[in-house]
Amino acid sequence: METGVLTEALGVFVDAFGAGWSNLLPSINWLIGVLLSIELIFLGLWWALSGGEQLASIMKKLLFLGFWMWIVTSFPDLADSFIKSLIRAGKIAGGGETLGPSLFDPSNLLDYGLKITAPLLLKIISVGITQIVLGLVYALSYIAIMLSFVILAWQVFFAILEYYLIVSVVGILLPFGFIEHTKFLSEKAIGAVVSSGVKLMVLSFIIAVVEPILQSISFSDNISLQEIWSVLLVSGAIAYLAWNAPNVASGLLSGSPSLSAQSAAQMGGQAAGMAAMAAGTIASGGVAATGAAAGAAGSAVKMASAVKTGAEIASSTAVMSGSGGLGSAVAGMKGGAMAAGKGAWNRTGGKVADFVKEQHKQGMAEGFRNTGGSFHKAPGWAADTMNSLQHGKEGEQSSS
Repeated sequence: METGVLTEALGVFVDAFGAGWSNLLPSINWLIGVLLSIELIFLGLWWALSGGEQLASIMKKLLFLGFWMWIVTSFPDLADSFIKSLIRAGKIAGGGETLGPSLFDPSNLLDYGLKITAPLLLKIISVGITQIVLGLVYALSYIAIMLSFVILAWQVFFAILEYYLIVSVVGILLPFGFIEHTKFLSEKAIGAVVSSGVKLMVLSFIIAVVEPILQSISFSDNISLQEIWSVLLVSGAIAYLAWNAPNVASGLLSGSPSLSAQSAAQMGGQAAGMAAMAAGTIASGGVAATGAAAGAAGSAVKMASAVKTGAEIASSTAVMSGSGGLGSAVAGMKGGAMAAGKGAWNRTGGKVADFVKEQHKQGMAEGFRNTGGSFHKAPGWAADTMNSLQHGKEGEQSSS
């Protein structure tokens, strides 16, 4: 397998992104001329209006403009020196060599994976047809281990591409730093470069630490499940470290830790959770469909009742405010809602009276709240009066 293609693709992308600054240079120079001229004109007017005083402030402003001019024009070289310094710092912190970092050679990481899993691949090939289960275990282990190295190489690949992409396009924002009110654009650009550089420093540190471990990992001639699990756990932990490097970098800049066993368990449990969800969905499809149909029926009754109650309140409001056209429209909505409710009742034949009454009551409450109404608890004397009247009415009906 030819793994050097990843490093070659990285070199092609880096060269293409490196040309981005040269392509934007005419626009950058135009922005420098326009914005710097505006700032100098306002600076001269402010100095003239102040009567030629505030010389120290003027000199301070001119020094800042000159310093920022140097940063904008030399930004590619400064960014390159900055990122190389961070990568070197990461390798020194990890105990690696200061020269020839593997960070710019992601294919080397894939080579480690292929070298480690070569005996396992031979074992898979030699498994007979009577050992299908064992061969399946070997194959799944091989895929999982190689996937860990692929994630590690990809993370390095995309982190480097992200940095060069940012450096190529942020140049157009740097001239806005000349003016106080647009300085935030250039600050964001510088912050993006710093954040990407810190991410590369973290990755460089991780690779410098794990590279000796990767060189020492190997399978014996008689591969056992214990060896497979050991290699799988180590490679998975390394892949997780690389995958979580952006969070570690952001936590380093914000001063808050982001690496924990809980997040690792969550990432590992997501795959098992998705499989369990799929199985549960297939097993409970019929029950879910039945429950969904019943819920839809209840929701439809609630909605119809809410529309009816809301239409009644809106119609009363429109009549009291004298809005003729709006009142007529709302009255039509009211009639339509009532007709729809009556038709639904006729179709059911009154067989679901209790269910519809309950849903209707809830729908009226929702419609009343949605139109601005609120419920208040009735006083005790009012409840007693209503109960007395109800009992008296029932007594009269029974006596008649």
